[in-house]
Amino acid sequence: MLERLKTERSKQLFEEGRGRLVGGVASALHKAEWEEYPIYVERGLGSRIYDVDGNEYIDYMCGYGPMILGYSPPAVNQAVIEQIGRGSHLAAPFEQLNHLSTKLTQIIPCAEMVSYQCTGTEANMLELPVG
Repeated sequence: MLERLKTERSKQLFEEGRGRLVGGVASALHKAEWEEYPIYVERGLGSRIYDVDGNEYIDYMCGYGPMILGYSPPAVNQAVIEQIGRGSHLAAPFEQLNHLSTKLTQIIPCAEMVSYQCTGTEANMLELPVG
């Protein structure tokens, strides 16, 4: 028989959020209709996530996709720390942008060029010259 997890702190946080968030969550993906309340996550490490009540889970959804390397991988953490030291939101082109774009066009067979946008709307509005 499966042991029922203790999730009192998650329930408490959900109740607090209900007065400030529509439906008590920031995204419809955070809580299923059949759930009384969602699990509130405190941190992630590798393939695991840990909730505010101390329970450990395997994140089979990889943070809905972007966590294919797992949570908090040391190499990524170090690269982020180094970049933050150089600036974190540069509003002009920088050398690493060219390196990343070259790498992406090398590893993605159908990508001859790349573009970086903030939203799907912005990406759809962008008109790129062909050829």
